[in-house]
Amino acid sequence: STSGDDDNDGKTPKTAIRTLAGGGALMLEPGDAVLFERDCIFRIYEPFYCQSGITYGSYGKGSKPMFLGSPKNFAKDVWKPTNKKNVWSTSYMYQYASGAFFNQGEEIGYMKSSLGDLTANTHFFCDTENSEVYLYCDKGNPSKVWDSIEFSQSGIRIELPTRVSDVTIDNICIRYCGEGGIRGEYLNHNLTVTNCEIGYVGGAWHGSVRYDNAIELWTGGLNVVWKHNWIYQTFDSAVTPQSKSGGNVIMMDNVVISENLFEFNNADIEYWEHGCESGLEPSRFKDWYLENNICRFTSL
Repeated sequence: STSGDDDNDGKTPKTAIRTLAGGGALMLEPGDAVLFERDCIFRIYEPFYCQSGITYGSYGKGSKPMFLGSPKNFAKDVWKPTNKKNVWSTSYMYQYASGAFFNQGEEIGYMKSSLGDLTANTHFFCDTENSEVYLYCDKGNPSKVWDSIEFSQSGIRIELPTRVSDVTIDNICIRYCGEGGIRGEYLNHNLTVTNCEIGYVGGAWHGSVRYDNAIELWTGGLNVVWKHNWIYQTFDSAVTPQSKSGGNVIMMDNVVISENLFEFNNADIEYWEHGCESGLEPSRFKDWYLENNICRFTSL
């Protein structure tokens, strides 16, 4: 809880831990639950790593606890005019900004590759070498125009490391994470994601392209359940169980994707297999159930 204290034991609402770092120091065992207080906002400055056998959820009353990949509300910062007309700058000493979102998504920014490319409102350029972010705004000082300005960071997401399995993520909200919402790295079995809200994620650079998904299993996974989630404004795909075969047959069996609402994503439900074009033996997809999902305003 944001009203907690990292010196607490974290075992009751009255003795809640305050920070994600404090929670990460707990000696958790399979079967434990880590619960985040509703109406609280937790800003993520590095990937949040899940552990096997743990449930991550919420407690209390109010809106879902929010995980934000934006380091702060930049509308509260001091924005300075630059020598370029209608372009403003502020200090940015964080990982590369891969998205910009204004007033909780009322407007969305357009990433540009140089200061000279800023020619219209919400165009932005992140200059990590000089720790500055530049924003085009012909309406005046950005801090006066918008109540909130959030920049998603590359490198930020909720991560399941290799072979971390038996994880449940329930009733949390994830926004502004440049490398997607929830990602399993390799053979992450029994991943359940339910009742979550995931929006405005993805868009980080990977070499010469930008992508990243709201919920992704990169290489295989058995017994996957993703239900009752609201996923919107994903740069790439909303949900994507994937198999990246590297000479071994990767299994993606018993996948349930049902009763989700998908809106304004590049793609909603994707499955992706890599390696067949190189002559490798294809991976196995078996027993998939895609039921009662609503897909609206999809790009692809």
